[in-house]
Amino acid sequence: MQHKKDQLVRHPTLGLGKVLTVDGNRVTVFFKDQKENPSRTIVADRLESSDVQSDPFLDNLDHDLAISGKLQSYITREGAIEKFLRKYPTGFTTDPSSAYWKDERGYKWEAHVAWNQILDRATFKELLDAGKYPRDRNAGRSGDQPGEPRLEVREGGTSRRARISSRREGLCHLGVRVPLR
Repeated sequence: MQHKKDQLVRHPTLGLGKVLTVDGNRVTVFFKDQKENPSRTIVADRLESSDVQSDPFLDNLDHDLAISGKLQSYITREGAIEKFLRKYPTGFTTDPSSAYWKDERGYKWEAHVAWNQILDRATFKELLDAGKYPRDRNAGRSGDQPGEPRLEVREGGTSRRARISSRREGLCHLGVRVPLR
């Protein structure tokens, strides 16, 4: 059988994989369930075309990284789930007493609440309707951290800014620091 790039194939012992390259009878495949050396070059007749040609992990595989040979070992989907559950046994939760909430979710929620208190929907709509926002998405970027969420309000030729600071540092609003709990 002739295999082609990006085709999903199955190997009897290595499992499901995605074809990275085809060179005659030799096929390089990334096998998603292999922790060590997941990219392997195999004789084509050892592979069967998979019944399913879509897989959530393999569909989003970084082809360049997979083919580079730099992935000598990686964590499988199952391994990632096990690692996450070791750290956060209750999984994703909104329980404020959980480790997940304390480490990953709580400070984001507090920033969201503080932001909404400062910029409610009515105020946001009013600013948009009045055109009080930068027309160029890169306008006023000097001094901001890359990717830092911010709101710039123009009033009478001057700009005032509100921005969310980094983790647990609080919310800055028009130059005034509002601490997060």
